[in-house]
Amino acid sequence: MNDNKISFLVYGVFFLILPVVHLGDMLINGTPLPLLTFYSLIIVAIMSFCFSYLAPNFGKNESADKHRIIRRSIMTGFTALLVSMAVALPLVMLGVFEIHIFHLVLIFITILVAAGFISAVIYSKRNLEAR
Repeated sequence: MNDNKISFLVYGVFFLILPVVHLGDMLINGTPLPLLTFYSLIIVAIMSFCFSYLAPNFGKNESADKHRIIRRSIMTGFTALLVSMAVALPLVMLGVFEIHIFHLVLIFITILVAAGFISAVIYSKRNLEAR
């Protein structure tokens, strides 16, 4: 189990370095970010870090607890998505900041996945502490 945790941590660090390289390239050379690649790398990095915690701890939970944790984390992800949409869409329509719709959709997808996986870690930790 510990090998699984370490490998997911290594994957997370690797996939976190790549968006930083893209940001550095944008700041130094002024090249635009490859949006789809940038956000997908952030999503994979968050997922890897969360899996490094979830992989060993899901084995300790019962099947019913696993399903409840997954259900609650999905609902939390969608709630975070709805809240972010409720805040961002009026701001875009009022012209507070300029952003393309494709870029905004990618941000919303990133928020959905990140909130779902991070909340799964939190719910799993609470479930193990409750025992």
